[in-house]
Amino acid sequence: MEECRRKLAEFTDTFEVRPLDDDHLLPVADWPMSRVQRGEVLRDWEVRIRRRDQGWEKILAYSGWLIHSAHGEELAFVSTSDITERKRAEADLQEREEQLRLFVEYAPAALAMFDREMRYLSVSRRWRADHGLGDRELRGVSHYEVFRELPERWQAAHRRGLAGEVLREDDDCFERVDGTVQSVAWQVRPWHDPRGEIGGIVIFTEDITERKRVQETLRISEERLRLAVRVAAMGVWELQLPERVVTWSLEIFDIFGVPADSPQPSFEDAARFTHPDDRSRVEEQIVLLLAGKPIQVTYRIIRPDGELRWIEISAQAEFDASGQPVRSIGVIRDVTESRQLEAQFRQAQKMEAVGRLSGGVAHDFNNILMIITGYGDLLKEQLGSDERLRPMIEAILSAANRAASLTHQLLAFSRKQILAPEVLDLNSILADLGKMLPRLIGEDIDLEIIPGNGLGRVMADASQIQQVVMNLVVNARDAMPEGGRLTIETANAEWDDKHGREYGIEAKPGSFVLLSVADNGIGMDRETRAHLFEPFFTTKDVNKGTGLGLSIVYGVVKQSGGFIWVDSEPGQGTTFKIYLPRIEEKETIISATRVSPKSYRGSETILLVEDEPGVREAISHFLRAQGYTVLEANNPSTALEIAQEQSKRIHLLLTDMIMPEMNGRDLAKRLTATRPEMGVLYISGYIDRGIAGGTNIDAEMNFLQKPFGFDVLGRKLRDIPDR
Repeated sequence: MEECRRKLAEFTDTFEVRPLDDDHLLPVADWPMSRVQRGEVLRDWEVRIRRRDQGWEKILAYSGWLIHSAHGEELAFVSTSDITERKRAEADLQEREEQLRLFVEYAPAALAMFDREMRYLSVSRRWRADHGLGDRELRGVSHYEVFRELPERWQAAHRRGLAGEVLREDDDCFERVDGTVQSVAWQVRPWHDPRGEIGGIVIFTEDITERKRVQETLRISEERLRLAVRVAAMGVWELQLPERVVTWSLEIFDIFGVPADSPQPSFEDAARFTHPDDRSRVEEQIVLLLAGKPIQVTYRIIRPDGELRWIEISAQAEFDASGQPVRSIGVIRDVTESRQLEAQFRQAQKMEAVGRLSGGVAHDFNNILMIITGYGDLLKEQLGSDERLRPMIEAILSAANRAASLTHQLLAFSRKQILAPEVLDLNSILADLGKMLPRLIGEDIDLEIIPGNGLGRVMADASQIQQVVMNLVVNARDAMPEGGRLTIETANAEWDDKHGREYGIEAKPGSFVLLSVADNGIGMDRETRAHLFEPFFTTKDVNKGTGLGLSIVYGVVKQSGGFIWVDSEPGQGTTFKIYLPRIEEKETIISATRVSPKSYRGSETILLVEDEPGVREAISHFLRAQGYTVLEANNPSTALEIAQEQSKRIHLLLTDMIMPEMNGRDLAKRLTATRPEMGVLYISGYIDRGIAGGTNIDAEMNFLQKPFGFDVLGRKLRDIPDR
């Protein structure tokens, strides 16, 4: 025992002893050997030993206890193991485990490690967040306990992972702990322990819910864009400039009339579609495009089937770092329909302007003719027995009547002629005309009239409809100089938006009666058809036509609420199809014309209102010569003043319809309100559409259209009191 104490003293002078997890020096009384000497039993008590003279340090594990010798002496038995390297290895392992834990916990992905029993070993914060696990402690907890409703396909993936397979799924659904469903991409990988055996698996998941939402939004947006491009008849193209290769979308193949399965064209192939007359203009735009300017150009293409189409191209080029153009991207839109509508609109504007001009000219000319015919009639009556001047006066009146016929044609075109509309059966109109048309067209033309069964009725002026048919028949005859076939047909017809788009005609959908006049004559080209209804436009020789026939047809049809469609090609004949609104009323029965009295004389008082001095003076002269008392007014205001001052009865108001201050109808309303016994006779060369009632006259209206003869006026005056 003494020997032990001596050695302990030597050991104390040489070594320092410290606890394993502390840095203070142990007192000698707490050294392992001292504790054994006091009778304690030590088992793998770990301490750090440092040698003072050499400075090295080791970790030792002490085990010791007291034993008794055969002589009864206490002996201290102490064993020492150097565990320095083992402790260093354990520290390194612990450090690596901590690093791995931190790596997993703070990984930007949803990551979890499991043992072979699918118990959590480590889990990332992202895993907790993505799967709705919060701050729940997971280490040692079974994955199947956390997710009790785990789908069989996931359980199978775990089993296959534990068997050594690496699995991956790019799009799957996963139900979180809170019951919400997310879209995920996942991977399952086995991990191996130091012995090389599979110790568990690692699962990596990525929440792709937002990505799928964005992808779906993008898909919907692209689908909408595709549909919008399709509806707008628009296509997208790209030109790779170095290779001069063009990439067309499917819409462009359709626009150009090329099969969708055709190969993508080269730049030269695409350029061949351009109309020859537009190539220079397109090439100029390409130069601007390559210079860096965005372009927009409209031009014509000729499709493989020969059809001419208008397209609009918008494009912009892209350039590389050196400023060289590398590609161009643009869109193509089929604007054929809009170009056609623009042309029709311009034509309609031109026709309207010409119509206003012709209507104004006809109105003024009617007043001049009224003066000529009026004074001509007066001169004719005053000739007495002197017959030398009669032929000259009759020649003047004949020329005036021809001029009046011309003004009526101008008014028909301008849609300002006066109509007496009635319910008509077009079959009856054609039956009456059928008796005289063969004599009009000649024996070398085969005429066929095909009346439609159950034909509806139309509201129109019978004489004007007859004039329409006559004009079309005359035109057809002139288009068949060597004879041919002429077919006039009627039928009920329906018109809808589809027909409007097909024929390029703007008309309200509805029910119509169709009047068709078709010949197999020389036909017309596109240019002729474009000017067909313009007044004074004609393809006939001089003195063989005025150029007003078809303009009259146009005016009458438009004024009757209808429209015309013309189908004609050179050498293929011409078909005029006239559509008039169909009505559900019975045909008007026209009563026999009354026999007018022979005497024109009278003694009544007439208030004459006419703003044209020459016309007013001529009518006044005639009326006074027939015994009437005439009160003259050059405007409505004067007429009202005269009526207010006149105490005696005014039997008749004879008034022009169109005057500056007030129209004839309004004037008649004001005067008859205080003089209900007063009759009214209207006169006019035309009726403006601004007047109530439009261009139609009522059956009860007393009306004379300028220019008229005084014999007609005389009969009308005597007819009014009788009515």
